[in-house]
Amino acid sequence: MNHKKTFISLFALVGSLLLSGCNVEDLEITNRTPSTLAENHSNVYTMTASVTLKTTKVILDSLQANIIIDGESFPMKASSLSPDLFEFEYHLPAGRQDASYYFLVDYKVDLNGFSKDRESFSPIQSFRLANRYAYSLDVTRAPVGSRVGVVGRGFKQGDVIQIGGLDAPTSFSSANALHFHVPSLNPGQSYMVQLSDGDSLLNVGSLRVDAGTINVSPQSLTLNENQRAMVIFSINSTAPEGGLLIDVTTDIPDSVVMPEVLVPAGARSVNVPVTAGVGGRGSLFVEMDGYNSITIPVTVR
Repeated sequence: MNHKKTFISLFALVGSLLLSGCNVEDLEITNRTPSTLAENHSNVYTMTASVTLKTTKVILDSLQANIIIDGESFPMKASSLSPDLFEFEYHLPAGRQDASYYFLVDYKVDLNGFSKDRESFSPIQSFRLANRYAYSLDVTRAPVGSRVGVVGRGFKQGDVIQIGGLDAPTSFSSANALHFHVPSLNPGQSYMVQLSDGDSLLNVGSLRVDAGTINVSPQSLTLNENQRAMVIFSINSTAPEGGLLIDVTTDIPDSVVMPEVLVPAGARSVNVPVTAGVGGRGSLFVEMDGYNSITIPVTVR
């Protein structure tokens, strides 16, 4: 008899749980707040969660998202960006660098015409503040060799920008600004830009690298033997520290005599003397990784 009573009690308990919906996943709560937040002077941080419905039984107008933080419950507001996003502006107490929290959503479901209260909550989340971070790049695309700015906080001497896995020539301007020159990378692609202090990497953003342009003036040469002319090589941005070497070759080496072409650091162009040798007809081939190649016809009479 006792076994029968136990069976009836368990049956009633299971039925009660099914009716209450404790084991039914009506919606999914996803934390959209980064685990690391950039420290700001207002000490106010936006906490964001998304709520995805998994059943049509949920009554949309009944959704109320809350955040439980520091032992207190605060209502969240629907975001103007999307109807499934909810936000809360959290004033972090002075002196604090982190906080733990979770989200709780109250709602109702329609069970065959009857409204039933339910709630769902997220796992415990946490965030911490960072006083060293990179806000953004000052451009989203640039050719090889271009000077690009990085805005952020906590920068220091010795910081190096990496792009596409390569160290870029980097200059320190202040604790809030760095500049780097785009190294020789294959154009037509986007690369992740990261800030390195030798121990850690911070993601800055993505930069699309375009093909650079080399301008040469004059665009053709006609010289007499032993005659000398000046050729100007220019690029569309200032050369990085150490200068920018432009590879210039020729198919008539006995007819053209010229030094290497190096655009000095901080300059956009360089004048290079070209001396005619023996008579001949051919070309100068101007090439550099990430730049469009140029062919300059040469005639030595």
